[in-house]
Amino acid sequence: MIEVKKCDSLEGLEDFGFDLYPNAVIMAAKDKDEILGAGQIIVCNGYSILGKIAVKKEYEGMMLEFSIAKSLLNMADLGGIRYIVSDMEDESLAKRLRMEKFLPESKPDAPKICERYKYFLDLDGYFTSHC
Repeated sequence: MIEVKKCDSLEGLEDFGFDLYPNAVIMAAKDKDEILGAGQIIVCNGYSILGKIAVKKEYEGMMLEFSIAKSLLNMADLGGIRYIVSDMEDESLAKRLRMEKFLPESKPDAPKICERYKYFLDLDGYFTSHC
């Protein structure tokens, strides 16, 4: 059974190229003791950056990227984070996560730095809406 859980160290993540920053959280998809993929979110003041999401080649196409990203977003939401930004390269993943281009006029209370990123997501109601 595949589980997505928070990682407390970089042990087993060497092949994915993650760095462990003091304000970063890494979650990994595991089957028993094998790490299939992992993702990172960096918590900032008032927002979080959804960073790298990587899956082993043989497990691509299993929607693991989506599951890892949703787990990271859920953790951020439960931690009181409202705004998520990202420069992810996978446009289809961004669309499945319902990320969009940032429009300052639509989110006047969002941190100004959100304009620097390719994708933006407001978590307000994200996990409770039925769309």
